Amino acid sequence: MLKNFCRNFSTTQKSLIVKEKILDKLNAKYGVNLFEARVNNLSWKHDEPKDSEKYLEVIVVTPEFEGVLKSKRNDIITNLLKEETKGCEVTYKLLTPSKWYDSNQRGLKLPSKYSDPIISPDKLKEIAQSYYKPSKTA
Repeated sequence: MLKNFCRNFSTTQKSLIVKEKILDKLNAKYGVNLFEARVNNLSWKHDEPKDSEKYLEVIVVTPEFEGVLKSKRNDIITNLLKEETKGCEVTYKLLTPSKWYDSNQRGLKLPSKYSDPIISPDKLKEIAQSYYKPSKTA
């Protein structure tokens, strides 16, 4: 039983270390421009032990992806995290802040500070109505 506990504890510690390394590397590259960075371990979905780290999902949201093709974004992050993700199958979600907000509206759960629209729908309607006043023709 102690042997099993030690094995589980070491894999959990390893999992935390890999996640921290990935997040540290992303923070070093993007700094304050990094809106969100997450590393999710999806190994349990593939009949692997929970902390095996064979299948990872990396979510990166930064305005530096604006105007960059998805394939180029993928190449940038893959090359950046090559060392940390060695031996893993990694799925990337590399989004711009606008796409990230749009994804939240369709079900991707994000922190509430990013999920609230800047302008309420009523205020937006009021602005639109004041801008598009019907012309008076006699």
